[in-house]
Amino acid sequence: MNSFLAEIPAFFSGCKLIYAILFKIKASWVYTVIY
Repeated sequence: MNSFLAEIPAFFSGCKLIYAILFKIKASWVYTVIY
């Protein structure tokens, strides 16, 4: 149970990393369309 609880922050940080990458890709794609 302790190991499971310890993995939760790592899981959320991984999701944040994925969302940050997707956001960068989306932003660059939007800029490409605008310009």
